[in-house]
Amino acid sequence: MGRLHTSHRKHANTTIPKMTGALKRYIVSGRKEDFYLKAAANFWMIVTRHHTYITGGNSEWEHLGAPDILNGERTQCNCETCNTYNMLKLSRLLFSLTGEKKYADYDEQTYINAILSSQNHKSGMTTYFQPMATEYFKVYSRPFDQFWCCTGTGMENFSKPWAGIAFEDEHRLWINRFEDARFLWKEQETELSLQANLLRSGYVVFYGCWFDGLTFRISFERALMVHGLPAMEDLFLPERMARALCLALIS
Repeated sequence: MGRLHTSHRKHANTTIPKMTGALKRYIVSGRKEDFYLKAAANFWMIVTRHHTYITGGNSEWEHLGAPDILNGERTQCNCETCNTYNMLKLSRLLFSLTGEKKYADYDEQTYINAILSSQNHKSGMTTYFQPMATEYFKVYSRPFDQFWCCTGTGMENFSKPWAGIAFEDEHRLWINRFEDARFLWKEQETELSLQANLLRSGYVVFYGCWFDGLTFRISFERALMVHGLPAMEDLFLPERMARALCLALIS
């Protein structure tokens, strides 16, 4: 896995889930078999650094080519949507295991640029490929006579828009995407709501309901300002804090 050419000519959408399976093996082993975590992390690095377009998608005609030749492989058949679906699953699982910010960055970039743009919002149909070549347009499935594996994952993408927004452990909540959302944090007996309309405003608003004496930490995917305080990526919510916070997004 350490050499870049190991991914050359691999069928992308049958290879990516193998890495997700490797992470599942790592988890069920009690996180003792580090080889599986290292293999998945190394594969993710190879794909995102050497085979991925700016949208977050990858591949040409379903396959990974030689590394670093993306411009030479721009066609009408780039960026199979199933690949993007599975790279997001892999990225979110890697983030949940490591907490490394690069996985959250990829998730946000790819979800916005590749997943949200994969659906025809008038018909509900979704894409197979997302062309990177000049002068090509996206082709969407049809209900009865034109559909692919990406039609199934395409439907699933829009059945779970909450996936990847937030992660938690016992005393910490990570916010990785700024979207309207409601969080029920059972371990902390806490309810939080996030309001974000970044197309119209550079602000996000948190509403919370938590018990006095409860202290926890919220970590954000990008820096924020709270009432003019210095930019921060971590926010500690101590007891008796105001129940509504207006946070300014740092561009």
